[in-house]
This record gives sequence, C-alpha cells and structure tokens, in this order.
Amino acid sequence: MNDRSISVVLSSIMLGSTIFSSPPSVLATSHEHPSTAMEQIERKGDKTTQSKMQTPFFWDHPGPVFAVIHLGSPKAAGMREEPLRKIDQVIEQEMRDHVIPGAVVYIVRRGIIVKHEAYGYAKQYEDDAFTESKQPIPMREDTIFDVASISKLFTTTAAMKLYEQGKFSLDDPVAKYIPEFAQNGKEKVTIRQLMTHTSGLAAWIPLYQMGANREDRLQIVFAQPLEHPPGTTYTYSDLNMITLGALVERLSGLRL
Repeated sequence: MNDRSISVVLSSIMLGSTIFSSPPSVLATSHEHPSTAMEQIERKGDKTTQSKMQTPFFWDHPGPVFAVIHLGSPKAAGMREEPLRKIDQVIEQEMRDHVIPGAVVYIVRRGIIVKHEAYGYAKQYEDDAFTESKQPIPMREDTIFDVASISKLFTTTAAMKLYEQGKFSLDDPVAKYIPEFAQNGKEKVTIRQLMTHTSGLAAWIPLYQMGANREDRLQIVFAQPLEHPPGTTYTYSDLNMITLGALVERLSGLRL
C-alpha cells in the first residue's frame, strides 16, 4: 500500500464505507481468514477470478462483505504503519489551526480494524468566533456525528425509490405534496429541479440559528423566496435537499 492510498477529509465530516463486491465463490468460509478470500480477489493474473468479478451488484443489492470485523495490526491487514501515523499529524495540525475541534478515525481493511482513535473535542466552542465553551465535551471513539452533506446521497436515493414505486413524477410541483412550499412564488418548482439544484433557491441559510425545533426549521425553509426563476440557474443548495427530504418523509410516512 502506498501513501496515496489514505486520504483524510477535514473540512467536513466524511462517512466512509467500502463494499467489496466479490462473488460467493471467492468469499471467506467460516474457517477461512478474510484476507485469504481477498487475496483470491486481488490476484490479477487469475482470469477466472477477473471474469467473476464482473458480476453486477447494485446499491440495493450489494456484493457480499465481511460479516465480522476485529481489531488487528496494519501488517495483518496488508497496510503500512507510517501513513497511518501521518493521519495523527494532519488532524492535530488542523485542530491547532481551528479547522476542526476534533475527529474520530476508523479504518478497516480486509475485516481488520487497524485504527480507531478519538481526537480533540466534540464541542469546544460556543460560536463561530471560537469563544471557548465553559463545558467542553471531549471526543469519544463512539461520538455520533452530523454526517452533513453525506445525507444528501441517501435522500436522493430514497426519493428515487419512491419514484420507482410510482409515488410521484419528477416534473410534479413540489407544492403538490408540500402545499406550504408554494409560498413566495415557488408553486412551479419541480421535484426534478430540487434534485438538479436548479430550483432557484439560495445555497444555504444559517438554519442552525433559527427555529425552536425541527418542524420550525422546516417551515422556515418552505417559506424561503427564490433567488432566481426556477430552471434558469444552477446553485448547489442545502435547501433543495432539505425540502426533498421532507417530501420523502411525507410520501413514505417514515423519518429519514
């Protein structure tokens, strides 16, 4: 493994997941170490394995994965230790520079947990001006994070599942399902425009400073005016995905 095999995203929260879409014939059996199966997959000279690796898997029918993961050494996972140590240096520097208050690193390869460490604080400041909190909360290995924009992927996927079930058409007005969204000239904004970020809504608003609860904040989003006529401008917008998530919840009757 070379140094480029490890990447750390510090400007936002990143949730990483790797699925090995391996066919059953090369999976580890109950008495076989996971790395044995992976070695079979990784033997590029094995034409039979190469052919089988072309078996199609899909997002809702992923390939088989390791059922059990366990602690182990980087060597056992086929990794070098030096790049893993560099992660510590990078995170500590980013904390000193106030880029992040803390982080949790969790690295698994071939079913082996090679690094699981907590750094810094889950809460260190009271505001964006870096006012030190009187009750800072240390980061723990099991601290739960707001996965931020990662949830946009799941929101769109959930919406398309409902589309496949015939629950809506892509060019339906959003207000057909969320009547209060029609406020301030948004009655013609379509679901497709939410998904493609062409609704005309603003990129974001400081929603974390608004409203007393989740429902209040949703209503604040629904009341936002357009910055551009629908379909005329591309603006990557949190408000699009928040609205799409609300639509999914209303049509499915389930929380995301």
